[in-house]
Amino acid sequence: MAAAYHLSGIWRAIRRYNRQHSRDTFAPSKLGDRMATFDAELSELLRAYSNDDRLSFVVRTRIVWGEIKLI
Repeated sequence: MAAAYHLSGIWRAIRRYNRQHSRDTFAPSKLGDRMATFDAELSELLRAYSNDDRLSFVVRTRIVWGEIKLI
């Protein structure tokens, strides 16, 4: 069996990040007319962690491969 790690740097604009609402608690159907307020407050909080209104992430992935041995 072998394994490998892969690191990728990605970024996402805050306005696009806000469009990925939770499928339950913060779903547009549950937020209703409060969605614009929620988006504005979330944007304000995230702006402190952004660079030019972009959020940066480093994603680490571990890939494992091998073969199945019948016993």
